[in-house]
Amino acid sequence: MEIIGFNDTQQKILRFLVKEKEGVTVDQFSKLLEISRSAIHQHMTALERDGLVMKSVSKQTGGRPGTTFVLTEKGIHIFPKHYSLFAEMLINLIKQKLGSEELALYLKELGVSLAETRKDALKINPLMKKLK
Repeated sequence: MEIIGFNDTQQKILRFLVKEKEGVTVDQFSKLLEISRSAIHQHMTALERDGLVMKSVSKQTGGRPGTTFVLTEKGIHIFPKHYSLFAEMLINLIKQKLGSEELALYLKELGVSLAETRKDALKINPLMKKLK
């Protein structure tokens, strides 16, 4: 999956940070990507400027704490969540196990339940206000 708007190295950095929630140091990135620390610093400066990563202090067991980089909320949100894929798989599984008629009943029940939970919000913000 390509992350639009970022070069290959920056995409790799962002993917590493998604997997490493505790953060990654410049030295770790340098070894992982086999490029200089200076080049890593340049990429991190650009990603930090764009609000995708931020510096964090790593928890080390001795010596001076190191600086790691972690994803910001904005950085996390550039990765798709695939909720529609999960929903489609779940619907297909229910249909296989229970049949189309039972699936329709469950979906109708879900719709009624969803409408009930949103009822108060609709009273506060009627549809006509939203259209204006």
